[in-house]
Amino acid sequence: RTLMRRLDEDGTSFQAIKDGLRRDIAIRDLRDGHKAIEEISQDVGFSSSANFHRAFRRWTGVTPSTYRPPKT
Repeated sequence: RTLMRRLDEDGTSFQAIKDGLRRDIAIRDLRDGHKAIEEISQDVGFSSSANFHRAFRRWTGVTPSTYRPPKT
């Protein structure tokens, strides 16, 4: 309860911290270009790639494929 109260005082929540970490890991892996989007979605804790796509768009305003490096 103390943690929740302190996070609230700082204007954040456990869920916001968790989502930020998931977003940052996903962006790193997408830019790296070695993992499939489905694999990344599972790695960051989503049960389906559709849920991951929705969350990623909510976090960044774009789709996960936008963060992929261009294929050479």
